[in-house]
Amino acid sequence: HTACRLGKWYATLGLEVYGKTNAYKNLERPHSIVHREANALAKKCSGSNVTCSREEIKKSIDAIERASTDVLRILDEMIKEKQ
Repeated sequence: HTACRLGKWYATLGLEVYGKTNAYKNLERPHSIVHREANALAKKCSGSNVTCSREEIKKSIDAIERASTDVLRILDEMIKEKQ
């Protein structure tokens, strides 16, 4: 999560511009969840050793969606705090 565009922004310009907002510190956790869940799902459901069920896929996608929603909400909070 630190190597993607949002992760790089978070550590550089995001820190510079929004680092003093209360919301800034809350962004890293849901952002890391998005990556962790997506990478785990891709690993589990790829290659010749596919071991994921529909239920596991849905559970992972739901977790990714919840964390993504949190990321967007927190970004909005950062912007509002800065205004």
